[in-house]
Amino acid sequence: MLFPSGLVSETSYAEQHFGIVQRPTSPIEYDDTWFETPANQHPQKTFVDLANNERGLMIVNRGLPEYEVLREDDGATLALTLLRCVSWLSRDDLATRKGHAGPMMHTPGAQMIGRWAFKYSIIPHEGNWMRAYREAHRFARPLRAIRVPGGTGEMPRQKSLLRLDGEGVELSALKPAEDDDAIVVRVYNIADEPSAGIIALSEPVAGVEAVNLNEEDAGPVVVQGGAVRLDLAPNQISTFRFLPRR
Repeated sequence: MLFPSGLVSETSYAEQHFGIVQRPTSPIEYDDTWFETPANQHPQKTFVDLANNERGLMIVNRGLPEYEVLREDDGATLALTLLRCVSWLSRDDLATRKGHAGPMMHTPGAQMIGRWAFKYSIIPHEGNWMRAYREAHRFARPLRAIRVPGGTGEMPRQKSLLRLDGEGVELSALKPAEDDDAIVVRVYNIADEPSAGIIALSEPVAGVEAVNLNEEDAGPVVVQGGAVRLDLAPNQISTFRFLPRR
């Protein structure tokens, strides 16, 4: 799928794990001494974005993790890969590399001929990707309804499990602890600059501990009124254990 942006941009911004990667939109210069021709296709997680100083175009995907930027006279075009199809596992006559990359095996089924459905979202926005990435996350991870046993079936009109404030502060995990009945909350700073914020569970807690990704002690944490004060460096990941009241 091709999405003409009408934007002149030297850089693309693609979400990766816990942050954004900036890549030049111009192809890499190379010569015939290179073993492989550098590819202009790149990985993404939830979205890729093009922007100038005033506006931008974000393409959001569900399970389509590759994109390319095509430079054109009237602006850049975002290309979203829908399927990657091959008829041979490896060939020795490709223009993009010298020799085989694997066994020369015929794989006609990998042509993926058939009917397919794809889900993506187009988000034009003002400013840069920071103005639109939360809309991208809402599309990529929609709410799911799950039937559970027990309960009265009565719920308030509004309810939140936790409060999370801070520009660029994103929730990565909200889960039971591996070894006890504590609640683990993991956040990260998606921005390329420092960010401050707070985390607070809606239910009262006995205390909060900072832990690493293995849920092991990682040092002190600043808590005020049951809320954790965040001071995150660019792309920093922080994990906390909220201890339940007995």
